[in-house]
Amino acid sequence: MDVRSFKLIDGIELVAELLSVHDQVYTLRRPLVITPMRGNDGIPRLAFSMWSMIRDYDKEVRLFHHSMMDHPAEVTEDISSSYIQQVTGLLVPAAPSGQILQG
Repeated sequence: MDVRSFKLIDGIELVAELLSVHDQVYTLRRPLVITPMRGNDGIPRLAFSMWSMIRDYDKEVRLFHHSMMDHPAEVTEDISSSYIQQVTGLLVPAAPSGQILQG
């Protein structure tokens, strides 16, 4: 699974599976918004939330290059593992304790 980060011009950062790129159009599957937050212990953490509450979650999403600040970036292994667990329900090797909140 090719999991990438997409920083949009409105400041939103998505994590999604990159399926293909054609004529500066990126085709994604199951995008999630990354939201920074603080845990109960005050330590900064990341949380995932749905990109759209009303769209069919399993339909492919097209993202046009001109709507992004930069090219898609590779994500760290712990972000990729957390994303995969979030969208598939499959348990992957655990990220370091307290790094990613899922819900």
